[in-house]
Amino acid sequence: FANAVVVKDTDPEEIWRATPTVARLPAVEGGGWATALFLTFVSMTLLAPGCEKGLCMSFALIMIWWNCVWYIGMVGRVDFNDSEKRPWTNWFKTETVMEILLFCIFGYLSLAP
Repeated sequence: FANAVVVKDTDPEEIWRATPTVARLPAVEGGGWATALFLTFVSMTLLAPGCEKGLCMSFALIMIWWNCVWYIGMVGRVDFNDSEKRPWTNWFKTETVMEILLFCIFGYLSLAP
């Protein structure tokens, strides 16, 4: 992910220091949501036998819904500054291809006998 958004000759620590607190919160919160989702899947797999297909279907749907939400939310916001223009394909190649692969894997597992 980082390669798609890194601007050459910049210091990531300086960028983080200059980032407003309002923007830092969602960055950190995303890690919490990912951890909660992971713990939910692991605990349900261990404590609720037979839910594996439902979990696989849930994860496949998450991959579809997240892409819809992300692309709608980023309409007109692909460039985060005027000096560095990027095509939308950067995000597609680094993130969406992986999510499509995960959708295929978990979608198959949710429908497999």
